[in-house]
Amino acid sequence: MALLDQHDIYSLPVYSHDGPDKIVNIVNTFDLLDYLQSNGNRNLSAPIEAVMTLDTDRESYRIFEADRHDTLKPTLEAFSTNVHYALVIDYHANPKPTAVLTQTDIVRYVARHPESLHGLDLDASIEQIGLLDNKSPLVTVTEAQTALEAFAIMNDTNLTSVPVIDRDGKICTNLRAFDSSLVAASKLDVLAKPVTEFLAELTSTTLKPVTCRPSTSLREVIDGVVASRTHHVWVVDDQDQAQQVVSLTDLIRIFRQAH
Repeated sequence: MALLDQHDIYSLPVYSHDGPDKIVNIVNTFDLLDYLQSNGNRNLSAPIEAVMTLDTDRESYRIFEADRHDTLKPTLEAFSTNVHYALVIDYHANPKPTAVLTQTDIVRYVARHPESLHGLDLDASIEQIGLLDNKSPLVTVTEAQTALEAFAIMNDTNLTSVPVIDRDGKICTNLRAFDSSLVAASKLDVLAKPVTEFLAELTSTTLKPVTCRPSTSLREVIDGVVASRTHHVWVVDDQDQAQQVVSLTDLIRIFRQAH
């Protein structure tokens, strides 16, 4: 937890006991938060392997290995299937991973080098390019629900972020498992508070969610993701009611089609 806060990151690789060059898991703040909430567990001196989940559907186990001499195409294909991390390995020189490439790295690169996507009109709306097609219903929590209930919903649906809506269906904030301050400070008595009170008390990050409309351009969504350091942009209608979400995986699927 100290390393996450120190470097302002939300995940760290875990190396195998048997092979010091083999990464077996990438533990993130969601895993830590889940561990700390389980039965009120506050044993911060436990080895990190206590946090490692055996659930292979969790993103911690969805790791792709990429040859640093290969093209980006295989990594984009993996990232478009909801893999969030790629271990970059030089198989010709050193089998030990030299870097961890993330979905965020790809989106940041596109923001800096929009010319890299030759077949994609970044000024077209997200609705026009199909970013909202064939989406599952949006999972939300209400401002009246407790933080514990909200995290339980996220855990059950395997989501790392959910919008918090008010009685009118408008998004008032969002709950993200990637805020390290939530992990460090979470206590069962605080988790019993309504989610908005929980966030106001424990996080120093802005409570304002990043939103867009179906008519928003792809370029604006990408810029919003990078500027806000978020993984999700919530799509609202003309009445500002929550409708859908655009995730990093959604963006990379579009990038892959144009690459």
